[in-house]
Amino acid sequence: MIVNILLVLAMFFVLAGSLGINTMKGAIPKLLTSSLIDAMSMILLITALIIKSGFNSMSIKLSIVLLFVMLTNPVINHVITKAAYEESKDD
Repeated sequence: MIVNILLVLAMFFVLAGSLGINTMKGAIPKLLTSSLIDAMSMILLITALIIKSGFNSMSIKLSIVLLFVMLTNPVINHVITKAAYEESKDD
């Protein structure tokens, strides 16, 4: 039951975020919005998978993947946003 709720919430965030990206003007707001969509949906999705698989070695592996995504997502988004800003500043 909880797993299904988390999966539906993850799908909702992806759908609402996708619609939100289409309404944004400019590259930087779109990048920031996509980062939030990715982080929130990934947290919900991996949490649902951890609950579904139970607490065993698979849940430890999923936790490591979640930690990796949560650490690298802001860094990658910052690099892409900085590159877009530098490119727009040159024009």
